[in-house]
Amino acid sequence: MAGIPGLLLNMTLIHLADVFFEKNGAAMLPVVVFSFIARETVSFITQKKWVFKTDKKESSREVQLYAINSLVIVVFSSVLFIYATENWKNIDVAFLPIIIGIITVVINIPVMFKIIFKK
Repeated sequence: MAGIPGLLLNMTLIHLADVFFEKNGAAMLPVVVFSFIARETVSFITQKKWVFKTDKKESSREVQLYAINSLVIVVFSSVLFIYATENWKNIDVAFLPIIIGIITVVINIPVMFKIIFKK
Protein backbone atom coordinates (compact mmCIF):
# COMPACT_ATOMS: atom_id res chain seq x y z
CA MET A 1 0.00 0.00 0.00
CA ALA A 2 2.86 2.39 0.69
CA GLY A 3 3.99 2.22 -2.93
CA ILE A 4 0.67 3.44 -4.33
CA PRO A 5 1.32 7.21 -3.92
CA GLY A 6 4.67 6.86 -5.70
CA LEU A 7 3.13 4.74 -8.43
CA LEU A 8 0.36 7.29 -8.98
CA LEU A 9 2.94 10.07 -9.22
CA ASN A 10 5.01 8.01 -11.66
CA MET A 11 2.04 7.22 -13.91
CA THR A 12 0.82 10.83 -13.82
CA LEU A 13 4.22 12.21 -14.83
CA ILE A 14 4.61 9.69 -17.64
CA HIS A 15 1.06 10.35 -18.89
CA LEU A 16 1.59 14.12 -18.88
CA ALA A 17 4.89 13.72 -20.70
CA ASP A 18 3.25 11.37 -23.18
CA VAL A 19 0.58 13.99 -23.92
CA PHE A 20 3.09 16.84 -24.02
CA PHE A 21 5.84 15.15 -26.06
CA GLU A 22 3.43 13.12 -28.24
CA LYS A 23 5.25 9.81 -27.82
CA ASN A 24 8.64 11.17 -28.89
CA GLY A 25 10.97 8.47 -27.54
CA ALA A 26 14.07 10.63 -27.11
CA ALA A 27 12.20 13.31 -25.18
CA MET A 28 10.50 10.72 -22.98
CA LEU A 29 13.71 9.19 -21.62
CA PRO A 30 14.58 12.02 -19.18
CA VAL A 31 10.95 12.11 -18.06
CA VAL A 32 10.96 8.39 -17.34
CA VAL A 33 14.18 8.72 -15.33
CA PHE A 34 12.81 11.72 -13.42
CA SER A 35 9.51 9.95 -12.73
CA PHE A 36 11.40 6.88 -11.45
CA ILE A 37 13.42 9.05 -9.05
CA ALA A 38 10.28 10.91 -7.93
CA ARG A 39 8.42 7.61 -7.40
CA GLU A 40 11.23 6.12 -5.36
CA THR A 41 11.54 9.28 -3.26
CA VAL A 42 7.83 9.25 -2.42
CA SER A 43 7.96 5.50 -1.80
CA PHE A 44 10.92 5.89 0.55
CA ILE A 45 9.13 8.57 2.57
CA THR A 46 5.91 6.57 2.84
CA GLN A 47 7.79 3.39 3.71
CA LYS A 48 9.83 5.16 6.38
CA LYS A 49 7.05 7.16 8.00
CA TRP A 50 3.98 5.00 7.45
CA VAL A 51 4.95 1.34 7.17
CA PHE A 52 8.04 1.14 9.37
CA LYS A 53 7.29 4.23 11.48
CA THR A 54 10.93 5.06 12.01
CA ASP A 55 12.08 8.51 13.06
CA LYS A 56 15.76 7.69 13.30
CA LYS A 57 18.20 10.44 12.46
CA GLU A 58 20.44 8.12 10.45
CA SER A 59 18.40 8.51 7.28
CA SER A 60 21.39 8.82 4.93
CA ARG A 61 22.24 5.12 5.36
CA GLU A 62 18.60 4.17 4.80
CA VAL A 63 18.40 6.35 1.69
CA GLN A 64 21.56 4.77 0.27
CA LEU A 65 20.36 1.22 0.97
CA TYR A 66 16.90 1.99 -0.39
CA ALA A 67 18.36 3.48 -3.60
CA ILE A 68 20.64 0.49 -4.13
CA ASN A 69 17.75 -1.88 -3.43
CA SER A 70 15.50 -0.02 -5.90
CA LEU A 71 18.09 -0.22 -8.66
CA VAL A 72 18.75 -3.91 -7.99
CA ILE A 73 15.03 -4.66 -8.11
CA VAL A 74 14.60 -2.75 -11.40
CA VAL A 75 17.51 -4.59 -13.01
CA PHE A 76 16.40 -7.95 -11.58
CA SER A 77 12.79 -7.58 -12.72
CA SER A 78 13.87 -6.33 -16.17
CA VAL A 79 16.23 -9.26 -16.70
CA LEU A 80 13.61 -11.69 -15.38
CA PHE A 81 10.98 -10.22 -17.71
CA ILE A 82 13.27 -10.52 -20.74
CA TYR A 83 14.17 -14.09 -19.76
CA ALA A 84 10.52 -14.99 -19.17
CA THR A 85 9.28 -13.64 -22.49
CA GLU A 86 11.89 -15.73 -24.29
CA ASN A 87 11.68 -18.96 -22.29
CA TRP A 88 8.29 -19.21 -20.59
CA LYS A 89 6.24 -19.78 -23.74
CA ASN A 90 3.34 -21.44 -21.91
CA ILE A 91 2.58 -18.31 -19.83
CA ASP A 92 0.66 -15.43 -21.38
CA VAL A 93 2.73 -12.24 -21.60
CA ALA A 94 -0.08 -10.31 -19.88
CA PHE A 95 0.48 -12.32 -16.69
CA LEU A 96 4.26 -11.91 -16.60
CA PRO A 97 4.25 -8.48 -14.87
CA ILE A 98 2.00 -9.91 -12.16
CA ILE A 99 4.18 -12.98 -11.65
CA ILE A 100 7.40 -10.94 -11.67
CA GLY A 101 5.83 -8.38 -9.32
CA ILE A 102 4.96 -11.12 -6.83
CA ILE A 103 8.49 -12.57 -7.05
CA THR A 104 10.10 -9.16 -6.44
CA VAL A 105 7.78 -8.41 -3.50
CA VAL A 106 8.62 -11.76 -1.89
CA ILE A 107 12.32 -10.98 -2.29
CA ASN A 108 11.99 -7.32 -1.28
CA ILE A 109 10.00 -7.66 1.96
CA PRO A 110 12.77 -9.34 3.99
CA VAL A 111 15.29 -6.82 2.63
CA MET A 112 13.10 -3.91 3.76
CA PHE A 113 12.43 -5.34 7.22
CA LYS A 114 15.84 -6.78 8.05
CA ILE A 115 18.34 -4.54 6.27
CA ILE A 116 17.01 -1.12 5.30
CA PHE A 117 14.52 -0.15 8.01
CA LYS A 118 15.68 -2.37 10.86
CA LYS A 119 14.78 -1.02 14.26
